[in-house]
Amino acid sequence: MAIFVLWVSCACKISGCATSSVSTDEAPLESTETEIEEAPAQVEASPSPIPSPTTPALLEIEAKTYSVKIVKRSHSSRVYLLATEDALPSVGRLLLLRNEAEAMMGFRVLKIYDDQKNFAAKVVRKYENHPDLTVGDSFLGIEKISDITPPPPSAQDQQDLQELEKPEDQNKPPLEEGMGEGVEGAAGDEATEETTDEESQWLSLTAQELRPLDMNHQGVSGQIVFIRNLKEDGSSFYSRAGGFRYGLEIGKLMMLRKPTVQDYLTAELGLFLYSQSGLNASPAINDTYTILTLIPTLRYTLLLSETSGVFFYGGLSKNMVLTYSQATDEILNALNSLLPAGGMGLLFRVGPNWEARVDLGIDMIGFGAVLRF
Repeated sequence: MAIFVLWVSCACKISGCATSSVSTDEAPLESTETEIEEAPAQVEASPSPIPSPTTPALLEIEAKTYSVKIVKRSHSSRVYLLATEDALPSVGRLLLLRNEAEAMMGFRVLKIYDDQKNFAAKVVRKYENHPDLTVGDSFLGIEKISDITPPPPSAQDQQDLQELEKPEDQNKPPLEEGMGEGVEGAAGDEATEETTDEESQWLSLTAQELRPLDMNHQGVSGQIVFIRNLKEDGSSFYSRAGGFRYGLEIGKLMMLRKPTVQDYLTAELGLFLYSQSGLNASPAINDTYTILTLIPTLRYTLLLSETSGVFFYGGLSKNMVLTYSQATDEILNALNSLLPAGGMGLLFRVGPNWEARVDLGIDMIGFGAVLRF
């Protein structure tokens, strides 16, 4: 009997130790699980810095545009039903609606209705003087192409979607204009709980950025011109020459930032080659010259549409005699002249990346073709 009691006592102690050991081991597991669950929240609470508004990468984010019509909006004005005749956007994509150059409202696509060419979108940003959009109005939609996973629809989003999907007579009448309650803050405030930093920056840039009429930054021109030089007595003459220019855009949308009128500043360098003879006053002397003209200029261009523009330019024209025969020093000194260059011209779009160019200046008169890239 004593042996049995001793065995039971030992068994209880062993059982108690095992239980205590399990309890001790379980506590760290619970703590570890809590830390794992909280880790994503810590990541979300530390947003990456917002890039500068002039960051080129943001300006070059891929996007597509299409016409969008307002079909219906929920009673809360948080969710809109929109229609388009073009390809429907993907769920989760950001969409900015604009009326010409004016930003109207920013959305995130919630649901697609392929059979009706409609889609539902939730308001993520409102702009000043546009608290609500009117049913039946049409706008330009700019869709941000992105692989960012959007947040899932909230309970309020689901409720608004169900409201939009009801027949028209079962819907409550929409609130009066300006009474929307969906996005926190006054019109123009950001709905930061709906967008990432990068998406918020894209909305800001897209709302403010005008679509450039010319997306190219460089150009090469081939021209036939009548170029100016000086005779021995200081009088001017014009010779037919051929050459090319290279232009590099150094400024865009500086003073004129309208959808149909925009300005550009371009640095250009032109090289022209021509031959001239008979500059000597004596008809018995058969003098000939081969001349290279170097023309650095700044060109200020006003684009009046995507197909035409007018420009003004100024700079210098340096003539250099390359070869000659039976020339006098006085004639050579006159031909190696440095003259002012300046005037105006016209540009006409004649094809994709191709323009016709006309120059009317004190240094030359000519025409040619420009390849833009």
